[in-house]
Amino acid sequence: MRLNLTELRLAELWDSARGNDASRDSMSAEELMVLNQYQRMHTSLSQSWQAAPANLVSQVKLIMPQSSRKFSIGRLVHPRPILGFARGAVSQIQFESEEVNVRIQIEEIPNGWRLWGRTSAPGWSLWSGTSQVECNDDGEFELDVQTSSVEPLSLQNESTTILLPMIVDETGDGNV
Repeated sequence: MRLNLTELRLAELWDSARGNDASRDSMSAEELMVLNQYQRMHTSLSQSWQAAPANLVSQVKLIMPQSSRKFSIGRLVHPRPILGFARGAVSQIQFESEEVNVRIQIEEIPNGWRLWGRTSAPGWSLWSGTSQVECNDDGEFELDVQTSSVEPLSLQNESTTILLPMIVDETGDGNV
């Protein structure tokens, strides 16, 4: 079905869905379809979300396998203050953690970012959002990220995830 509704009519249908005061008798089939979709969206958006009861959370934790994965937050060493990217400019940042140090060059490219650099030890993967690349045997990596931000940025191996904050003195104890 092809919709031929104007923006004004769509706005009226949205207002009707929010106010639940729609007169369905005078609507076309396509208007009714849009109104029903809008009402479902409005109902979903207006629901209040509550934290799960503590006893339910405890029960779920009991059936979940314990993770031996270690989480920590790396310390942003360079630059100070916060990064300032300019189109075409390459920025260098450096992170330290107990397990590994990493130096990353970041350059803005069309539709995203290019990250390349080196870790102080091999066996790590660099993650930016859902994009990832494994370091080679020398700890070197290169990754193009097709998003507006490189965050969340992390280093991961078989047993450890290190969050790499882009803000100086990020707080958090790393316990998840």
